[in-house]
Amino acid sequence: MQVFRNKVMDQMRTCHPLEEQIIRSLQSLEMMLVSDMQVHPQSFYDLVNIIREHEDIFPVWHSSETAKLYSPAIFVNKKKAGGYWF
Repeated sequence: MQVFRNKVMDQMRTCHPLEEQIIRSLQSLEMMLVSDMQVHPQSFYDLVNIIREHEDIFPVWHSSETAKLYSPAIFVNKKKAGGYWF
């Protein structure tokens, strides 16, 4: 988020077009939330997926602790795990 704040402070002069799109979308969603408008959760999922798909444009996010929550992309339950029941 700090990277996005810096881009806004810089008036997005150094932004990649996709970064600008993400920032403007986040600003819109924030305004909707502040105005007590309902925001569909899919809006946030879509933004995260765009960021996840473009590691070259969002390297800070990909090296963050948050990105580690998405790795591996597919959860595999091990047969020896206590909750495995198949």
